[in-house]
Amino acid sequence: CLDKSPGRAVVLSEWTRHLLLVHAGYLAAHPKETREVIAPLLASFHQRTAYFSALSKLHGRVQAVINVCTTQQRAAKQAPPEPLAKYVESPNGGDDAAYDVAMDTDEDELDGAM
Repeated sequence: CLDKSPGRAVVLSEWTRHLLLVHAGYLAAHPKETREVIAPLLASFHQRTAYFSALSKLHGRVQAVINVCTTQQRAAKQAPPEPLAKYVESPNGGDDAAYDVAMDTDEDELDGAM
């Protein structure tokens, strides 16, 4: 039943809990029959909880990786932006307008333009 739809586990566990509470008196009065009846339920419980520790550790590792990635993304967003313009002084000391402000160009491109 739970293998086909594991999402029902919450509902069924709550139902089982209430069922055991309501019938606790009878179950306590008949321990041998109780053991036989509850054995499949107990086996299912042990099977499902066997991997809990390993899955919990895996969940912690995945959360740690997600936190590292999130921190790196935040740091990348907070990095100072590239300047839109750079001031480059003219090599001949004159008033060469091509060297006053260079936008997204390097000095080799400016030298080739002259």
